[in-house]
Amino acid sequence: MVDGLFPYRGIIDRGTSWNPYTAKVGVYLKKKPHGQSGYWIRIAYPRDKKERAMYSPEQAKDWKAAALDREHITDQFLDLHITETKGDAFMPPIRVGDDFLNTLVKLGMRLKGAPFESYGRRLEAMAVDKSKRIEGVNIKNNSKRALYNNESMSPTKGLTYCDSGDMDIGIILKDRLGTVYPMFPDDPDKGLVMFPSGMPFPIIPEKLVEVTDLVNEAIAETKAEKASAEESEDDE
Repeated sequence: MVDGLFPYRGIIDRGTSWNPYTAKVGVYLKKKPHGQSGYWIRIAYPRDKKERAMYSPEQAKDWKAAALDREHITDQFLDLHITETKGDAFMPPIRVGDDFLNTLVKLGMRLKGAPFESYGRRLEAMAVDKSKRIEGVNIKNNSKRALYNNESMSPTKGLTYCDSGDMDIGIILKDRLGTVYPMFPDDPDKGLVMFPSGMPFPIIPEKLVEVTDLVNEAIAETKAEKASAEESEDDE
């Protein structure tokens, strides 16, 4: 057993594979089999010295004092589901040159139609690690600027934006038809799947939407918005 302060990570659905050695450190609830009510508690413990230090009880602090010392902003401790603010939908531009992760994450944001404030508040709340204090001060503005201007997105940023927007992401790797060296010779239709956020979720093929048409539509909207903005500047 390891002493520590572990965050609650969510519920593991029935039939979902879960590995404590690859999941994010934290406390999970696993639904009991059909016919039984309640949950089992599952814990992913720290796996190395760095993680043990990160979740050590010594990291506990007086949040009121931290807020007064301006180490953290008080909005971090609000229930963001309750205090959701109204505002214009955040529609980050999608361009032809955007890489696949940048395109996919921004498309998800556009489809959600949520105001950027909802992402910004969560980004600020997630930047509680003291080592990221400087980044945390400006993380909201920096993230919005990056989502508007950058053509590429790192996996780390992609996971951060997904967490802030309540989105799960999975990566599927599968052999192309007719490959000379298949990963699974006995079953060429078999593939690999990874859940970077650490929590597997059901993949239902008939519920998946191929994004080509949606991406092309978003690119066209981005071009139209840019042309409209340029016309407005000319009129001024």
